Amino acid sequence: MSVHDVVDLRLPAPRLAPLRRGHPWLYGHPDLHFPELPTGQSVNLVDERDDTAVAYGLYDPGAAIVFRAYDRKAPVSADYFQRRLVHCLDKRRPLRKVTDAIRILHGENDGIPAVVLDQYGDYAVLKLYSTALLPWVDTIAAVLREMDVFKGVYLRCSRALKTSEHVLFGEVPEQVVITEKGMRFNVDVRHGQKTGFFIDQRDGRQLARSHANGTVLDCFSYTGGFSVASLLGDADKVISVDSSAAAVAACDEHVQMNAPSLVDRHESVVGDVWDYLRRGNSRFDMIILDPPAFTSDKESMERAQKAYRDLHEAALRRLRKGGLLLTCSCSSRISDAVFSSLVQESAVGSGHGLCQLESLAQPPDHPTRNKFPEGRYLKVMLYGPR
Repeated sequence: MSVHDVVDLRLPAPRLAPLRRGHPWLYGHPDLHFPELPTGQSVNLVDERDDTAVAYGLYDPGAAIVFRAYDRKAPVSADYFQRRLVHCLDKRRPLRKVTDAIRILHGENDGIPAVVLDQYGDYAVLKLYSTALLPWVDTIAAVLREMDVFKGVYLRCSRALKTSEHVLFGEVPEQVVITEKGMRFNVDVRHGQKTGFFIDQRDGRQLARSHANGTVLDCFSYTGGFSVASLLGDADKVISVDSSAAAVAACDEHVQMNAPSLVDRHESVVGDVWDYLRRGNSRFDMIILDPPAFTSDKESMERAQKAYRDLHEAALRRLRKGGLLLTCSCSSRISDAVFSSLVQESAVGSGHGLCQLESLAQPPDHPTRNKFPEGRYLKVMLYGPR
Protein backbone atom coordinates (compact mmCIF):
# COMPACT_ATOMS: atom_id res chain seq x y z
CA MET A 1 0.00 0.00 0.00
CA SER A 2 1.26 3.47 -0.91
CA VAL A 3 0.92 6.59 1.25
CA HIS A 4 -0.99 8.01 -1.73
CA ASP A 5 -3.78 5.47 -1.25
CA VAL A 6 -6.59 6.81 0.93
CA VAL A 7 -7.14 4.83 4.14
CA ASP A 8 -10.15 5.19 6.43
CA LEU A 9 -9.20 5.94 10.02
CA ARG A 10 -12.05 5.55 12.53
CA LEU A 11 -11.87 7.48 15.79
CA PRO A 12 -14.22 8.26 18.72
CA ALA A 13 -16.61 11.16 18.15
CA PRO A 14 -15.49 13.25 21.18
CA ARG A 15 -11.91 13.42 19.87
CA LEU A 16 -13.14 14.64 16.50
CA ALA A 17 -15.08 17.61 17.89
CA PRO A 18 -12.35 20.24 17.15
CA LEU A 19 -12.08 19.00 13.56
CA ARG A 20 -15.85 19.15 13.15
CA ARG A 21 -15.72 22.76 14.31
CA GLY A 22 -13.18 23.54 11.61
CA HIS A 23 -9.82 23.32 13.36
CA PRO A 24 -7.28 21.49 11.14
CA TRP A 25 -5.28 19.65 13.82
CA LEU A 26 -5.78 16.43 15.76
CA TYR A 27 -3.41 15.91 18.69
CA GLY A 28 -2.33 12.51 19.93
CA HIS A 29 -3.99 11.31 23.15
CA PRO A 30 -3.52 8.27 25.43
CA ASP A 31 -7.05 7.01 24.71
CA LEU A 32 -6.53 7.17 20.94
CA HIS A 33 -5.24 3.96 19.43
CA PHE A 34 -4.00 4.23 15.87
CA PRO A 35 -3.28 1.46 13.38
CA GLU A 36 0.23 0.97 12.04
CA LEU A 37 0.23 3.35 9.09
CA PRO A 38 3.28 5.02 7.55
CA THR A 39 4.09 8.67 8.09
CA GLY A 40 2.39 10.76 5.44
CA GLN A 41 -0.44 8.31 4.77
CA SER A 42 -3.41 9.90 3.01
CA VAL A 43 -6.28 9.39 5.45
CA ASN A 44 -10.04 9.77 5.52
CA LEU A 45 -10.87 10.50 9.15
CA VAL A 46 -14.18 8.82 10.04
CA ASP A 47 -16.46 9.12 13.06
CA GLU A 48 -16.68 5.56 14.35
CA ARG A 49 -20.10 6.24 15.86
CA ASP A 50 -21.94 6.68 12.58
CA ASP A 51 -19.25 6.17 9.89
CA THR A 52 -19.52 9.78 8.66
CA ALA A 53 -16.43 11.30 7.05
CA VAL A 54 -14.99 14.22 9.02
CA ALA A 55 -11.92 15.29 7.06
CA TYR A 56 -9.26 14.17 4.63
CA GLY A 57 -5.63 14.78 5.50
CA LEU A 58 -2.20 13.35 6.27
CA TYR A 59 -1.21 11.07 9.15
CA ASP A 60 1.93 11.68 11.22
CA PRO A 61 2.13 9.05 14.01
CA GLY A 62 5.43 10.30 15.44
CA ALA A 63 4.32 13.90 16.00
CA ALA A 64 2.30 15.70 18.65
CA ILE A 65 -0.13 16.65 15.88
CA VAL A 66 -0.96 13.22 14.51
CA PHE A 67 -3.35 14.38 11.79
CA ARG A 68 -3.66 17.58 9.75
CA ALA A 69 -6.91 18.16 7.89
CA TYR A 70 -6.63 19.30 4.28
CA ASP A 71 -10.20 19.16 3.01
CA ARG A 72 -13.73 18.07 3.96
CA LYS A 73 -14.55 16.36 0.69
CA ALA A 74 -11.39 15.73 -1.33
CA PRO A 75 -8.54 13.35 -0.42
CA VAL A 76 -4.92 14.47 -0.50
CA SER A 77 -3.57 13.71 -3.97
CA ALA A 78 -1.66 15.26 -6.84
CA ASP A 79 -4.96 16.63 -8.18
CA TYR A 80 -5.69 18.24 -4.82
CA PHE A 81 -2.31 20.03 -4.71
CA GLN A 82 -2.79 21.19 -8.29
CA ARG A 83 -6.26 22.63 -7.61
CA ARG A 84 -5.14 24.47 -4.49
CA LEU A 85 -2.04 25.90 -6.19
CA VAL A 86 -4.05 27.21 -9.14
CA HIS A 87 -6.56 28.78 -6.76
CA CYS A 88 -3.88 30.41 -4.59
CA LEU A 89 -1.88 31.72 -7.54
CA ASP A 90 -5.02 33.35 -8.91
CA LYS A 91 -5.84 34.97 -5.55
CA ARG A 92 -2.35 36.50 -5.33
CA ARG A 93 -2.50 37.99 -8.81
CA PRO A 94 -3.26 41.60 -7.63
CA LEU A 95 -0.06 41.65 -5.53
CA ARG A 96 2.09 41.31 -8.64
CA LYS A 97 1.47 45.01 -9.29
CA VAL A 98 3.55 45.95 -6.24
CA THR A 99 6.01 43.09 -5.68
CA ASP A 100 7.44 39.84 -7.01
CA ALA A 101 7.98 38.45 -3.50
CA ILE A 102 4.69 36.74 -2.65
CA ARG A 103 3.58 33.92 -0.37
CA ILE A 104 1.70 31.57 -2.70
CA LEU A 105 0.77 28.91 -0.12
CA HIS A 106 0.24 29.77 3.53
CA GLY A 107 -0.12 26.36 5.13
CA GLU A 108 -3.31 25.52 7.00
CA ASN A 109 -4.83 28.85 6.00
CA ASP A 110 -4.69 27.87 2.32
CA GLY A 111 -5.81 24.26 2.75
CA ILE A 112 -2.32 22.70 2.58
CA PRO A 113 -1.17 22.37 6.22
CA ALA A 114 2.52 22.50 7.13
CA VAL A 115 3.49 23.74 3.64
CA VAL A 116 4.72 27.19 2.66
CA LEU A 117 5.50 28.23 -0.90
CA ASP A 118 7.14 31.64 -1.33
CA GLN A 119 7.76 33.22 -4.72
CA TYR A 120 10.92 35.26 -5.24
CA GLY A 121 10.89 36.63 -8.77
CA ASP A 122 11.11 33.71 -11.20
CA TYR A 123 11.91 31.23 -8.42
CA ALA A 124 10.21 29.75 -5.38
CA VAL A 125 11.05 28.20 -2.02
CA LEU A 126 8.97 25.28 -0.78
CA LYS A 127 9.24 24.90 2.99
CA LEU A 128 7.86 21.97 4.96
CA TYR A 129 6.98 21.87 8.66
CA SER A 130 5.87 18.25 9.10
CA THR A 131 7.49 14.90 8.34
CA ALA A 132 4.12 13.83 6.90
CA LEU A 133 4.95 15.93 3.82
CA LEU A 134 8.28 14.26 3.05
CA PRO A 135 6.72 11.32 1.12
CA TRP A 136 4.79 13.91 -0.93
CA VAL A 137 7.73 16.09 -1.98
CA ASP A 138 8.10 14.48 -5.40
CA THR A 139 4.36 14.80 -6.00
CA ILE A 140 4.32 18.50 -5.16
CA ALA A 141 7.46 19.09 -7.22
CA ALA A 142 5.90 17.36 -10.22
CA VAL A 143 2.77 19.51 -9.93
CA LEU A 144 4.85 22.70 -9.73
CA ARG A 145 7.03 21.66 -12.65
CA GLU A 146 3.99 20.88 -14.80
CA MET A 147 2.40 24.26 -13.97
CA ASP A 148 5.49 25.95 -15.48
CA VAL A 149 5.25 29.05 -13.25
CA PHE A 150 8.77 29.04 -11.80
CA LYS A 151 12.19 28.52 -13.36
CA GLY A 152 13.21 26.55 -10.32
CA VAL A 153 12.07 25.59 -6.82
CA TYR A 154 14.27 25.05 -3.76
CA LEU A 155 13.22 22.77 -0.88
CA ARG A 156 13.72 23.93 2.69
CA CYS A 157 12.54 22.21 5.86
CA SER A 158 12.07 23.18 9.48
CA ARG A 159 14.95 22.12 11.73
CA ALA A 160 12.77 19.48 13.39
CA LEU A 161 12.55 17.50 10.15
CA LYS A 162 16.34 16.95 10.02
CA THR A 163 16.36 16.35 6.28
CA SER A 164 18.47 17.64 3.41
CA GLU A 165 17.56 20.78 1.51
CA HIS A 166 18.06 20.90 -2.22
CA VAL A 167 16.87 22.12 -5.60
CA LEU A 168 13.68 20.28 -6.54
CA PHE A 169 13.88 21.21 -10.20
CA GLY A 170 15.36 23.84 -12.48
CA GLU A 171 18.23 26.04 -11.42
CA VAL A 172 17.89 28.16 -8.29
CA PRO A 173 20.56 30.79 -7.57
CA GLU A 174 21.69 31.24 -4.00
CA GLN A 175 20.44 34.83 -4.07
CA VAL A 176 17.51 36.35 -5.93
CA VAL A 177 16.87 40.10 -6.34
CA ILE A 178 13.23 40.95 -5.63
CA THR A 179 11.30 44.22 -5.82
CA GLU A 180 8.76 45.60 -3.37
CA LYS A 181 6.99 48.90 -3.90
CA GLY A 182 10.04 50.40 -5.60
CA MET A 183 12.59 48.87 -3.21
CA ARG A 184 15.01 46.08 -4.15
CA PHE A 185 16.36 43.35 -1.91
CA ASN A 186 18.80 40.51 -2.46
CA VAL A 187 17.21 37.39 -0.91
CA ASP A 188 19.32 34.45 0.26
CA VAL A 189 16.79 31.75 -0.55
CA ARG A 190 18.97 28.88 0.67
CA HIS A 191 20.24 30.14 4.02
CA GLY A 192 18.23 33.23 5.01
CA GLN A 193 15.73 33.18 7.87
CA LYS A 194 12.33 31.59 7.13
CA THR A 195 12.50 31.26 3.33
CA GLY A 196 14.99 34.13 2.95
CA PHE A 197 12.90 37.26 3.50
CA PHE A 198 10.11 38.46 5.78
CA ILE A 199 7.47 38.77 3.09
CA ASP A 200 4.76 39.27 5.71
CA GLN A 201 6.21 42.67 6.74
CA ARG A 202 5.53 44.27 3.35
CA ASP A 203 2.86 46.60 4.77
CA GLY A 204 4.90 47.25 7.92
CA ARG A 205 7.81 48.49 5.82
CA GLN A 206 5.46 50.83 3.97
CA LEU A 207 4.15 52.10 7.30
CA ALA A 208 7.71 52.86 8.42
CA ARG A 209 8.43 54.63 5.14
CA SER A 210 5.33 56.81 5.56
CA HIS A 211 6.16 57.91 9.10
CA ALA A 212 9.96 57.88 9.36
CA ASN A 213 11.44 61.16 10.54
CA GLY A 214 14.54 62.46 12.28
CA THR A 215 16.80 59.74 13.67
CA VAL A 216 15.41 56.23 13.36
CA LEU A 217 16.61 53.17 15.29
CA ASP A 218 15.82 49.85 13.60
CA CYS A 219 16.17 47.03 16.15
CA PHE A 220 16.48 43.40 15.01
CA SER A 221 17.06 44.90 11.57
CA TYR A 222 17.96 41.61 9.84
CA THR A 223 18.74 42.50 6.19
CA GLY A 224 17.43 46.04 6.49
CA GLY A 225 13.89 46.07 5.13
CA PHE A 226 12.67 48.63 7.66
CA SER A 227 15.97 50.52 7.46
CA VAL A 228 15.79 51.00 3.70
CA ALA A 229 12.12 51.97 3.91
CA SER A 230 12.91 54.57 6.59
CA LEU A 231 15.78 56.07 4.56
CA LEU A 232 13.52 56.35 1.53
CA GLY A 233 10.95 58.04 3.73
CA ASP A 234 11.85 61.17 5.64
CA ALA A 235 14.56 59.93 8.01
CA ASP A 236 17.66 62.08 8.51
CA LYS A 237 19.60 59.11 9.91
CA VAL A 238 18.96 55.41 10.40
CA ILE A 239 20.84 53.11 12.79
CA SER A 240 20.38 49.36 12.18
CA VAL A 241 21.15 46.91 14.98
CA ASP A 242 21.27 43.12 14.65
CA SER A 243 23.28 40.35 16.28
CA SER A 244 24.11 38.71 12.93
CA ALA A 245 27.12 40.10 11.12
CA ALA A 246 25.93 38.52 7.87
CA ALA A 247 22.51 40.15 8.20
CA VAL A 248 24.07 43.55 8.93
CA ALA A 249 26.34 43.20 5.88
CA ALA A 250 23.26 42.47 3.78
CA CYS A 251 21.56 45.51 5.32
CA ASP A 252 24.48 47.71 4.25
CA GLU A 253 24.28 46.21 0.76
CA HIS A 254 20.55 46.96 0.54
CA VAL A 255 21.07 50.57 1.58
CA GLN A 256 23.66 50.90 -1.19
CA MET A 257 21.29 49.26 -3.70
CA ASN A 258 18.31 51.47 -2.88
CA ALA A 259 19.74 54.76 -1.67
CA PRO A 260 23.37 55.16 -2.78
CA SER A 261 23.21 58.92 -2.21
CA LEU A 262 22.06 58.36 1.41
CA VAL A 263 24.64 55.83 2.63
CA ASP A 264 26.21 58.48 4.85
CA ARG A 265 22.89 58.68 6.72
CA HIS A 266 23.03 55.00 7.63
CA GLU A 267 24.95 53.38 10.48
CA SER A 268 24.97 49.64 11.10
CA VAL A 269 25.78 47.95 14.39
CA VAL A 270 26.52 44.26 14.95
CA GLY A 271 25.46 43.59 18.50
CA ASP A 272 22.80 42.56 20.99
CA VAL A 273 19.73 44.83 20.79
CA TRP A 274 19.09 44.62 24.54
CA ASP A 275 22.64 45.74 25.32
CA TYR A 276 22.48 48.54 22.77
CA LEU A 277 19.25 49.89 24.23
CA ARG A 278 20.37 49.69 27.85
CA ARG A 279 23.92 51.03 27.53
CA GLY A 280 23.40 54.10 25.37
CA ASN A 281 22.03 57.54 26.21
CA SER A 282 21.18 59.02 22.81
CA ARG A 283 17.52 59.50 21.95
CA PHE A 284 15.64 58.65 18.76
CA ASP A 285 12.68 60.20 16.94
CA MET A 286 11.43 56.79 15.87
CA ILE A 287 12.21 53.29 17.12
CA ILE A 288 11.30 50.12 15.23
CA LEU A 289 11.07 46.81 17.12
CA ASP A 290 10.64 43.62 15.11
CA PRO A 291 11.98 40.85 17.38
CA PRO A 292 11.75 37.09 16.82
CA ALA A 293 8.85 35.23 18.42
CA PHE A 294 9.27 35.05 22.19
CA THR A 295 6.82 32.17 22.65
CA SER A 296 5.29 29.28 20.75
CA ASP A 297 3.61 27.40 23.61
CA LYS A 298 1.57 27.98 26.76
CA GLU A 299 4.45 27.12 29.08
CA SER A 300 6.55 30.09 27.96
CA MET A 301 3.77 32.70 27.91
CA GLU A 302 4.69 34.36 31.21
CA ARG A 303 8.36 34.54 30.26
CA ALA A 304 7.46 35.93 26.83
CA GLN A 305 5.27 38.68 28.26
CA LYS A 306 8.07 39.72 30.59
CA ALA A 307 10.47 39.81 27.64
CA TYR A 308 8.11 42.07 25.69
CA ARG A 309 7.74 44.41 28.69
CA ASP A 310 11.48 44.58 29.25
CA LEU A 311 12.16 45.23 25.58
CA HIS A 312 9.62 48.03 25.33
CA GLU A 313 10.73 49.65 28.56
CA ALA A 314 14.34 49.64 27.33
CA ALA A 315 13.32 51.05 23.95
CA LEU A 316 11.03 53.72 25.33
CA ARG A 317 13.81 55.04 27.55
CA ARG A 318 15.65 55.81 24.30
CA LEU A 319 12.65 57.41 22.56
CA ARG A 320 12.40 61.18 22.49
CA LYS A 321 9.28 62.73 23.97
CA GLY A 322 6.85 63.02 21.09
CA GLY A 323 8.62 60.25 19.16
CA LEU A 324 7.09 57.29 17.33
CA LEU A 325 7.28 53.62 18.27
CA LEU A 326 6.64 51.01 15.56
CA THR A 327 6.51 47.67 17.30
CA CYS A 328 5.79 44.15 16.07
CA SER A 329 5.05 40.70 17.40
CA CYS A 330 5.01 37.44 15.44
CA SER A 331 3.89 35.32 18.40
CA SER A 332 0.48 33.79 17.66
CA ARG A 333 -0.16 33.14 21.35
CA ILE A 334 0.11 36.86 22.11
CA SER A 335 -3.20 38.42 21.06
CA ASP A 336 -3.59 41.96 19.74
CA ALA A 337 -5.19 43.03 23.01
CA VAL A 338 -2.46 41.48 25.16
CA PHE A 339 0.31 42.95 23.01
CA SER A 340 -1.24 46.43 23.08
CA SER A 341 -1.63 46.17 26.84
CA LEU A 342 2.03 45.18 27.25
CA VAL A 343 3.13 48.22 25.23
CA GLN A 344 0.92 50.59 27.21
CA GLU A 345 2.13 49.18 30.55
CA SER A 346 5.72 49.67 29.44
CA ALA A 347 4.95 53.22 28.35
CA VAL A 348 3.58 54.12 31.78
CA GLY A 349 6.68 52.68 33.43
CA SER A 350 8.92 54.70 31.11
CA GLY A 351 7.11 58.00 31.53
CA HIS A 352 5.61 58.08 28.03
CA GLY A 353 2.01 58.81 27.21
CA LEU A 354 1.32 56.82 24.06
CA CYS A 355 -1.71 56.30 21.88
CA GLN A 356 -2.06 53.84 19.05
CA LEU A 357 -2.02 55.58 15.67
CA GLU A 358 -2.22 52.59 13.33
CA SER A 359 -2.41 48.82 13.51
CA LEU A 360 -1.69 46.19 10.86
CA ALA A 361 -2.19 42.45 10.68
CA GLN A 362 -1.09 39.95 8.06
CA PRO A 363 -1.14 40.93 4.37
CA PRO A 364 -3.55 39.22 1.94
CA ASP A 365 -1.02 36.58 0.87
CA HIS A 366 -0.88 35.44 4.52
CA PRO A 367 -4.61 34.75 5.01
CA THR A 368 -6.20 33.60 8.26
CA ARG A 369 -9.04 31.21 9.12
CA ASN A 370 -11.66 31.92 11.78
CA LYS A 371 -11.36 28.43 13.24
CA PHE A 372 -7.55 28.45 13.29
CA PRO A 373 -6.33 31.13 15.71
CA GLU A 374 -2.78 29.74 15.56
CA GLY A 375 -2.55 31.12 12.03
CA ARG A 376 -3.22 34.69 13.18
CA TYR A 377 0.21 35.74 14.41
CA LEU A 378 1.44 39.09 13.06
CA LYS A 379 0.83 42.37 14.88
CA VAL A 380 2.32 45.69 13.73
CA MET A 381 1.40 48.71 15.84
CA LEU A 382 2.42 52.34 15.50
CA TYR A 383 2.32 54.48 18.65
CA GLY A 384 2.77 58.21 19.06
CA PRO A 385 2.29 60.85 21.76
CA ARG A 386 -1.10 61.45 23.30
